[in-house]
Parts: sequence; C-alpha cells; structure tokens
Amino acid sequence: MRVPRHFVVLSLIFVALLSRLIPHPPNCTAMNAVALYGASSISNIWVAFLLLIASMLLSDAVLGFHSTLAFVYVSFCLTILLGRLFDCKNSVTSRIFCSLLASTLFFIVTNFGVWATSSYYPMSWKGLVSCYLAAIPFFQNLVLGDLLYISLIFFVSARIQSYKPCISQKINLMSCIFLFYILFNLKYIF
Repeated sequence: MRVPRHFVVLSLIFVALLSRLIPHPPNCTAMNAVALYGASSISNIWVAFLLLIASMLLSDAVLGFHSTLAFVYVSFCLTILLGRLFDCKNSVTSRIFCSLLASTLFFIVTNFGVWATSSYYPMSWKGLVSCYLAAIPFFQNLVLGDLLYISLIFFVSARIQSYKPCISQKINLMSCIFLFYILFNLKYIF
C-alpha cells in the first residue's frame, strides 16, 4: 500500500511548522526546506504558496508578529520560485545549490528588512553594511539548518513513497528523526 502523495506533503509541512514552535537555534527552522520541497512536489504553484503562507501565519500567530514579517514572507515566496526555476528534486547537487541559494536569499532579504524597518542602524550605506555584518553569526545556523532540513525532508519523502513499511519500520523511522532533532537542538531545550 503506497502512502498518498498529498499525505506525505502535508505531513512534512506539519513537521516543518513544528520546527518553528519548539526550541531551536536562531534561524534554524525547516521553512526554506519546506518552500523548496513544496516548489518541487506540489504541481500547482499557488497551492505551494498557500500552504507555506498558511503554515507561517499559524506559527506566527503563536510566536507573535513583527515589523520584518513581510520581508520574511517575501523571502520564502521567492524561495518557492527558486525551487521551481532550478527543480531541486532531481539531484542532490541541485538540492544543495538551491538550499545555499535559499539561505543567501533569506539572509539578504530579511536583513535588508531589519535595516529598513528598525532604528538599530542608520539609514545609510554604512548602516546597511553594519546590519549585514551583525547578522553574519546567524547565517551559519541558517545554512546548516537549511542543508539539514532539505536533506531530511527529501530523504523521508522518498523513503515513505518508495516502499511499504510495516508498523515497526514506521516507528523506527519516526524515532530516528525525533532523536536526531532532539540531539541537534539539545542545548536550546535546557
């Protein structure tokens, strides 16, 4: 019995939504990976946009809204377009390339938003450069998280859709994913 494709897509998006709500390193969530996965796995691009925006709105309703939210949403929507342009489902190389490009895009767009909407930095070229320089430490988490999640989401999706697991295999797979996630975020839980 094959698992329906829409069930896999919605389940992975739900897991990504949870990645924003449980404790995690700064800028280390699965949302860029979800945007890339949605772009390559959902045939209707408007549905991909809708699912991403809906999951963001739901988690932001819990986490709180902020002044740079529009920049975050625009970045993720551009990531969906990026995923369509480069078709990141076909090879590991294209997934890595898309993941790095999505991380860089998020970094550029959202930090421009911080500079443009806050009073932390002067409205000058020097202020913009200072804003980007101050954000560099967060970029590492962003890149590592995006690479981790894009690999995990595509791997899990392929495994779920390619074989007929018995219940013990499903439990083992979910246990491994949960354990890996806990270990990755251990220092942020306590």
